[in-house]
Amino acid sequence: MEDMMGEDIHTSNALTWNNDDVIWWLLQINFPDYRAPFREHQITGQDLFQLTETDLKVDLRVNTLHDRKALIKAISKLKEEFLGG
Repeated sequence: MEDMMGEDIHTSNALTWNNDDVIWWLLQINFPDYRAPFREHQITGQDLFQLTETDLKVDLRVNTLHDRKALIKAISKLKEEFLGG
């Protein structure tokens, strides 16, 4: 998928992702139910890497512990992939 600038987000640095890119990523990791709150809060790639478990629960309404843990794990994997840790 290409972002609004025409860049393939598979190869772009996740820190440069806009909100559309983050929404696409949520779909790719099978979390479509959270598109609305991530869009409402305009979460970008930079924001994604700074999210805490509390942010996910309170602000982004990720209500199940299972989903919060899975998202934190997916974000950590993304950090390793793009930032090396």
